[in-house]
Amino acid sequence: MMNISGFLAIIVISVLVSTAGQQVYAQYGGAPTTSTANDYKVTINSDKPSYVIGEIITLSGNVSKYEENRTLQITIFDSTNKLVLSTEIPVTANGKFSYDISNNGKFSKVGEYTLRAQYGKTHLKVEKLSFTLVSDTKKMTDTKKVDEKKNCSDLSKGAQLIGCDNAGLILESSAFKNGKQIPKKYGYKNSNINPPLTIKGIPQNTKSLVLIMDDPDAMGAVGKIWVHWVIWNIEPKTKEIKEDSIPTGSIEGTTDFGVIGYGGPAPPDKEHTYIFKLYALDNKLNLAKGASKTDVEKSMKNHILAETKLTGKYAP
Repeated sequence: MMNISGFLAIIVISVLVSTAGQQVYAQYGGAPTTSTANDYKVTINSDKPSYVIGEIITLSGNVSKYEENRTLQITIFDSTNKLVLSTEIPVTANGKFSYDISNNGKFSKVGEYTLRAQYGKTHLKVEKLSFTLVSDTKKMTDTKKVDEKKNCSDLSKGAQLIGCDNAGLILESSAFKNGKQIPKKYGYKNSNINPPLTIKGIPQNTKSLVLIMDDPDAMGAVGKIWVHWVIWNIEPKTKEIKEDSIPTGSIEGTTDFGVIGYGGPAPPDKEHTYIFKLYALDNKLNLAKGASKTDVEKSMKNHILAETKLTGKYAP
């Protein structure tokens, strides 16, 4: 059995020793230079060491020194050293980042994948991270589940945390469990009403909440992440969002269906995974009704106190 710590171990390297590796970095972000006292280090983790093909891979972490003109470049290679993904991840002014990757399509083979991250092209260190893809949950024997009474700080040890004591912000639904099927009536071509949602663990200094629902799997079908729901200025005392309703005083934005309000799942090709993302902010957003997801994300930058997500699947 493979040691879990090997999957989530953070390995910082300053020089790529293989010629092939140097060629890859020259093409995707530039080769790292010799380390200096001003190294721009990246700390990056995946939320789990193993994933079933089709699951969302969540990356998060921070950079040691933020600079506006630098970009965080990640490249992912499969077990044969074939490039699978090269992309840039946005970094906030406080040096933190969080990014979801859909592992459908390009991530179609079981096995170990290697991720390399670098911040900028000079005076940097390259970080390496590994994770595995399996064909079904029965093979995820290397994923360690922590008892719900454990502290969330155990995340640094490579564990999959379930309901830990200081887990913080939580988003749930009585209509479906996290990662399971969203009932058909919430689909765009059916009743097209929003599912009920329950909110827990709101930080004490929260001034408002933001909820965004989108579909990363739409990238393969329509070339973009499809926006299904954007709602902001939700009162921090809100404990639930009832079915087919929005909290009093909250404001909705425009979806990629071109309308204001909720637009249910409508995968054009196959089963998609939909993500409900909840953010706790230290302010309210000064945006007019009908604003876009991009507008909301720009406005809440540097104001996020906590965030969480709920995922659900929906097939045509």
